Amino acid sequence: MLKLTTAILLLLSANDGDCCFGQRSQTRAADRRGIRKSDTKLMRLNSPGQRFTATHGIQLKAGQHQNMIFVVDRDDVRYMSVSANIALRGTLGAPDKYDLFLKKNSPPTPIHYDTKATVTAAESYVGSVLYSRDITIPKPAQGNYHLLLIARESFSDLLITAIMDYPHNQTENNLSLQYSYT
Repeated sequence: MLKLTTAILLLLSANDGDCCFGQRSQTRAADRRGIRKSDTKLMRLNSPGQRFTATHGIQLKAGQHQNMIFVVDRDDVRYMSVSANIALRGTLGAPDKYDLFLKKNSPPTPIHYDTKATVTAAESYVGSVLYSRDITIPKPAQGNYHLLLIARESFSDLLITAIMDYPHNQTENNLSLQYSYT
């Protein structure tokens, strides 16, 4: 009887290819817990009419997440880009502390997304190299691009830059680009 009960419990616990208790991946469990229907506030990354927006001081504890949105409201955008790093001396950008996912028109999850950020390297003013997690989309269609930031480890000073590159207005002075800092 005990073997039958154990077998039934194992069958009932298996879900979407999971085979045993305790072997479900954290990301799949997070997906089932409802990251899609997040209880966190939706943060807009880019400012209307601005080519470049920087958001400083984002902090999350390990396991927490933040939903964000990048709005493409023009049809002449050359590319959109989101870059994230922790620019503190000694961290080298700390790309291992977080993941960043993007999906057009609906919130992503670690399982269901269109694009996952890749690690890139650049020269750094706080050390020899600064690693970032970046997403770039050439010629994006108009719409809402949802992003999901998940903290693998706690952090307190994440910087996210959002760029939406489009042709300059003929009357705009090329030396006075518009910037917004939040």
